[in-house]
Amino acid sequence: IYQTERYGMTSYRAYVPDGSYTVNLHFAETWTGISSAGQRVFTVTAEGVSPAGWANIDVFAEAGGRNVALVKTATVSVADGQLDLGFVASAGQPMVNGIEILPVNQPPSVTLTAPANGATLIEGSTVDLQAVATDPDGSVAVVSFFVGGVSLIGEDLFFAPIRR
Repeated sequence: IYQTERYGMTSYRAYVPDGSYTVNLHFAETWTGISSAGQRVFTVTAEGVSPAGWANIDVFAEAGGRNVALVKTATVSVADGQLDLGFVASAGQPMVNGIEILPVNQPPSVTLTAPANGATLIEGSTVDLQAVATDPDGSVAVVSFFVGGVSLIGEDLFFAPIRR
């Protein structure tokens, strides 16, 4: 992750479902043109505000030199379907090696559709359930079904993920 970097950037946008996210910014000053503290200093904002520790980032100074990893972490709330990061230079050009976005306690959203005929589940009978499940990152989620608090894992179930 620290072998390459993006520099000179002013913004980054990730489309995510509304909710809270842990955002990890990965840095390592790998450019040989930076040889001391103060040569590259910048501020990062998330959703328009700079989280604690994200103002006046000097990777060289905070990491203790070149080629040393530094991770800045913050919890960010998203309410418009997109996580926006801003990069503002104070000295040199802003940079980042990696951006990691992890959902905070957000279970997948699941929509269940009852059988069209209004059937009820009776032992020995079958019922068709359809589930559309999406993890906060947009991938298809693993869906577990429970009846009366008993997991149906291992039962004769078939789940076909549906991508939108």
